[in-house]
Amino acid sequence: MIELDSLEALRRAQPSAHVWSEWITPSGFAQIYLYVTENTSSDEGSIRTRMFSGQGGRREDPATGSAASALAGHLAVSSGTTGSYRWDIHQGVEMGRPSQIFASAGFDGSDWVIRIAGKAVVVGTGMLKSAPGKTLPGQLD
Repeated sequence: MIELDSLEALRRAQPSAHVWSEWITPSGFAQIYLYVTENTSSDEGSIRTRMFSGQGGRREDPATGSAASALAGHLAVSSGTTGSYRWDIHQGVEMGRPSQIFASAGFDGSDWVIRIAGKAVVVGTGMLKSAPGKTLPGQLD
């Protein structure tokens, strides 16, 4: 996770294959998650993110719940308090596939509890059918 200073920096982000192979690949990380906090108060706010991965960072994900969960945990723990927090995380804007992830964090007395929910654009659906008399792995008869 890398926090950027401005939305403009987030908009302009375009990982180059050279920089990716020189810095990201040797680090062992497969993705980079960029974020900018905006309109934040002590317990809630809005965050814009972008996730790049694979092939020199040329793939971008419109919604990454696992990264949003890690970011919520990071922000909550970094706050230095054990309150409750809520963020609206917007991703996929720059690629024309906007998504909204709702993240919350709260301390239950012994552990942080992170919750994630969201809205995304459906880009495809499908159905698998097995041949008569055959079952797919995990399929109930």
